Amino acid sequence: MSAASNVRWIAVTQVVKIGSQLVNMFVLTRLIPPSEYGLMAMAGIATNLAFILRDMGTAAAIIQKPELHENDSSSVFWLNMIGGLMLMLMLWLAAPFMASTFHEPRLTEVLWVLAITFPIAASSMVHQALLERVSRFRLIAGIESAASLLSLVIALLMAFRGAGVWSLTAQAVMTAACTTLLLWRYSPWRPKMLFDRASVRSVFSFSGAMAGNQMAAYVFRNADSFVVGKMLGATILGNYSLAYKLMLFPVQNISWVAVRSLFPVMSRRQDDQAYLASLSLRSLRLISFVAAPMMFGVASLSDLFVTVFLGPKWSLVGDILLFLGLVGYLQVITSIAAPVFMALGKTGWMLRLSLIGTPLYVIGYVLGARQGGAEGLAMAYLAVSIVMAFPTFHFACRLIGVRLKQFLSALLPSLLSGVAMMFCILACRAHIAATGTSLFVLLAGIGLLFWLMTVVLFQRTAAKEFFRLAFKRIKK
Repeated sequence: MSAASNVRWIAVTQVVKIGSQLVNMFVLTRLIPPSEYGLMAMAGIATNLAFILRDMGTAAAIIQKPELHENDSSSVFWLNMIGGLMLMLMLWLAAPFMASTFHEPRLTEVLWVLAITFPIAASSMVHQALLERVSRFRLIAGIESAASLLSLVIALLMAFRGAGVWSLTAQAVMTAACTTLLLWRYSPWRPKMLFDRASVRSVFSFSGAMAGNQMAAYVFRNADSFVVGKMLGATILGNYSLAYKLMLFPVQNISWVAVRSLFPVMSRRQDDQAYLASLSLRSLRLISFVAAPMMFGVASLSDLFVTVFLGPKWSLVGDILLFLGLVGYLQVITSIAAPVFMALGKTGWMLRLSLIGTPLYVIGYVLGARQGGAEGLAMAYLAVSIVMAFPTFHFACRLIGVRLKQFLSALLPSLLSGVAMMFCILACRAHIAATGTSLFVLLAGIGLLFWLMTVVLFQRTAAKEFFRLAFKRIKK
């Protein structure tokens, strides 16, 4: 199956997830107070780590491995099951310590419940990896969409009954359970009672560095929540957590589609450097074409967006989102490097970049929070993200035999259009007397028209590629 076909079916899943996320943001946030979201964000610090550790990169290794045997699949399945059970026990033991650290007694019970998701999810990771290896994304799209919708319904019912943080907890558990049940139902593969140490060693030659990179990424992606929760409290963490989710909303729905669809295709063509270079540059141009207006628009309209859609109790979210919106754009465009590193088996390079970037992020978070609270931390996040984008692109370019200048040239038209649109919105805002919803709609319309003008003048090639991808079948 082609990369374009992969993109379309993964996009179907993301459309459903987008709907679920929108309901989460605009319905659940009105039913659940910031302090409850803060409690869930505190739990997320531990569960996100466990999520990374649950397969140690073995699923990606199954997708990337040129030749895969039954010994490999079954051995990884049992390894993941052992890991999932161990993670559940570790979270149960760590829960009281986490609750004491954040001075939130309810955190213990929340973590105890969330812990059961790990052995559940571990039991279906190989099933999903095998489906992704052969690009069965149509089936995966149906499974993930059904799980998202069912878990959302349960969360809404509980939230309307005043369940608070338990609505969010139940949503996480049901998503894992439904996804696992459906993968077992529709995947033809079944594990055998095999555990081959040689197979495990072979898989870990790829996944070991991958797991190290994921661990380092976990630190810098969750240290911000830890710093805010520890230094600024649960309520401000609830605001920061929601701002972060709003930033991740377009990021995940662009970069996740790109990475997930490109990785299997690049793995199958890993010996064709010219193909990888062409595919990477085209993909970078397309994701920047989509991401730039979204993220620069989010940054320029952040406070109005929050006031109109979330209400005044979340006003701090808008101030934080101004900077996190720009962080989101950088995360989207640098995500194109991940499938390149993984497909070519250079996960060690990813690990080195993460080991360089992680301490920079953590230091930036602490200094930013001390100087400017949650907004200062978001500013520091942006500064370090800009610094780390350059070495990420540099090493990805080396692997596929292109110059850094070519990567930057692919970005430049959409980047300049996004920046110009943002300044246009800010300039118009200073001269418009309207407020609230009317001001938001007016400025969003002005920004959209300005961006469309730049597309006609400077981004015709990217626009044609985007619509061709969206409406036609592009073969490998």
